[in-house]
Amino acid sequence: MVSLNKYVKYTILIIIVLVVAIPFSGSYSVQSIDDLAYLVALGFDKR
Repeated sequence: MVSLNKYVKYTILIIIVLVVAIPFSGSYSVQSIDDLAYLVALGFDKR
């Protein structure tokens, strides 16, 4: 028979994993990659 203490440990472990994984999922972002602009190169000419 499995003790109650083992269920409590598994429950706490699952809660910790969910709390850590949800913020890093990135699925809550509504900004598309097409809306973002990245600076690729910057050049200066000296005359």
